[in-house]
Amino acid sequence: MSRILLVDDLPELVEAEKQILCESDPSFEIDTLSDPEAALDALEKKEFDAVILDLVMPRKDGLQLLREIKAKYDIPVIIYSAFTDLYPPSVLLEHGASHVIAKPADLDFLMRCIRDL
Repeated sequence: MSRILLVDDLPELVEAEKQILCESDPSFEIDTLSDPEAALDALEKKEFDAVILDLVMPRKDGLQLLREIKAKYDIPVIIYSAFTDLYPPSVLLEHGASHVIAKPADLDFLMRCIRDL
């Protein structure tokens, strides 16, 4: 089983993504959050195998959250965002992202990236 933290500011989208990922692989246990501070709190309280992170969120953008996660945790982080043009993928990879995937993306590709971690 893989425990994944999915962080996106659009709750309706994140629930749809969670459902699709869980249907694709029932062994996934996915927690969803829409607040960056809540995501950091969740990482403090639970052990996750990976984080899937959007770039655009309230109060803290995805790059800032990525930096904070990687400074404290040795965990793979997949950037999965419609706004990958905010930062060049090379910048995101330099700051610790495992993969950078632009939405909308084929969720089979996202699944492959998760399994490759």
